Amino acid sequence: MMNFNSPEWHVLRKWAEEQLHKCREKNDVVNLSDTETALLRGEIRFIKRFLDLPNAATRGVVVEPDE
Repeated sequence: MMNFNSPEWHVLRKWAEEQLHKCREKNDVVNLSDTETALLRGEIRFIKRFLDLPNAATRGVVVEPDE
C-alpha cells in the first residue's frame, strides 16, 4: 500500500499534476487528428485516475485496470 503522506507520493503527485496541465493545454491549443485527440484524452483519464488513488484508497475501492 502506498503511503499518500510520504514525500515520494508528493513528488509523484506534483509530476502528474504538471503532466495533466500540459495535456490539457495541448488538447486546447494544438489541432490534433481524431486519433491523436482520443489518445490524449486517454492519457488525461489515466493521469486523473492516478491522482485519485488516495481518494480511492479511503473509499476502499479496488482500482483495477480497464479491460
